[in-house]
Amino acid sequence: MVGEGGQGIRPLGWVTPGPLQQLTGGYLYDARIVDGLRVRGWPVGVLDIRAGGWPLDLAAGRRLAAGLRHAHWSSVVVDELAHPALAAAHLTGRLRPALRGTPLILLVHHLRCSEPGPWHGRALARMVEGLVVRTADLVVCTSETTARTVRPLTRRGIQTAVVRPGWDTHEGLSGRANPDGEVNLLLVGHWTPRKGILDALAALQRTGLGVTLDLVGEQDRDPAYAARVWAALRAPDLKDRVRVHGRVSAGMLRRRFSEADALLLPSSHEGYGMVLAEALAAGLPIVATRVGAVPEVVRGGQEAELVQPGDVGALARAIERLARSPDERHRRAALARERAASLPTWSDSILAFERLLQAVAAPSATRQAG
Repeated sequence: MVGEGGQGIRPLGWVTPGPLQQLTGGYLYDARIVDGLRVRGWPVGVLDIRAGGWPLDLAAGRRLAAGLRHAHWSSVVVDELAHPALAAAHLTGRLRPALRGTPLILLVHHLRCSEPGPWHGRALARMVEGLVVRTADLVVCTSETTARTVRPLTRRGIQTAVVRPGWDTHEGLSGRANPDGEVNLLLVGHWTPRKGILDALAALQRTGLGVTLDLVGEQDRDPAYAARVWAALRAPDLKDRVRVHGRVSAGMLRRRFSEADALLLPSSHEGYGMVLAEALAAGLPIVATRVGAVPEVVRGGQEAELVQPGDVGALARAIERLARSPDERHRRAALARERAASLPTWSDSILAFERLLQAVAAPSATRQAG
């Protein structure tokens, strides 16, 4: 039996481009859904194909095809981060023979063609991602914003569903008036242009000295951008105001949430922004950019103030308004917890994903029985 209401008899396959246990949004989503399905009785096999090339990863595509050939899965979920491998396997004719009729489910956090950048780069991304999306029997998106970009690329009759990430309860200390008058901002994100680290530092330079920033996130995703961040951190007016933590454990991340007064997320695009939901659960007021699915998660003018991406002045003013008023932080902290209660928990997300898998697995089980 697969799942409490499962239909298949073979394990579910889950393909990732790297080790599953990583503290970044996409991998966290995968790990929570996989763990939750296992608890509910689904045997899940994880295939790490070590993908990294763009737009096509031929070596990872061969590993994907080989893994699919040797597996006996009822259906297979491929994370969008493995798009280059999936595209390569499809273009080289290896994908369909390796699947042998196994339903293919594509998980999409967001599409690269949705990110800002040169038109030719977005056009190439749309071409590759459209090719990949059309191979799927079901597409699961993590936000309605992402689903709107995916639906025009799918084959006729293919379902595009939305299963949003969940959240965990945090015992935050948000909105407090620190005895020393300092306001601690938290920014969780890897050091890439999309996360707006440089904008955050530039905005911090325009605020009062009582505002500090904790940076949590991987620093090796984009070495050129990371070098620019390190150079910016050497500015004299940022001395002792920014604490760099790098990659941290789940326990340490919880500690960072508990010690923060507000969350800062100046991204240029977000397919959902799982850290926003975690911040809401911790009762943290939020300063973020109005991009992608961010307005799906937080309400501008209530628990969050949203500014346009790249507007460093507006970002600094939003931070200053929050820093000047403990009462405003307390008010928005209460609104944050209220908003969190309206968002799905991880249990909700796992159950929603399970229902989709059951619908896909049922025809597969029928084919096996026949």
